[in-house]
Amino acid sequence: MNIIEQLRRDEGWRNEAYQDSLGYWTIGCGFLIDARKGGHLDDEEIAWILQHRIDKTAKRLSRELSWFSGISDVRKAAFLNMAYQLGVSGLLKFRHTLEYASQGRWDDCAREALDSAWSHQTPRRAQRVAKQITTGEWQ
Repeated sequence: MNIIEQLRRDEGWRNEAYQDSLGYWTIGCGFLIDARKGGHLDDEEIAWILQHRIDKTAKRLSRELSWFSGISDVRKAAFLNMAYQLGVSGLLKFRHTLEYASQGRWDDCAREALDSAWSHQTPRRAQRVAKQITTGEWQ
């Protein structure tokens, strides 16, 4: 037994937010996130989670898209942004967009990305991401 095993036993281990025995929102291993009780994640925790998810997403995109590792970091970030919002499975449905990207046809790639429900649902974000794909510059 060690402290982690002990806390996992006593606090539980949940991958989704739940209400504890007093009705306060909690996640993980007893991480109180309910503002009514002063709960929250600090900036360091949020930054760690964000970077961890970006890294996981980048690894998966590298596995799924043979060309992904070979493009600029700025263009990688555009596809990571899309995958972060849509999920990797959602991004992979952008077949024409990704085919154009594999060919380095950035204008066509961006145009295809903008011809989507994603673009209509979050137009400002989509415009920025598409411009980043086209120009290869941070937006």
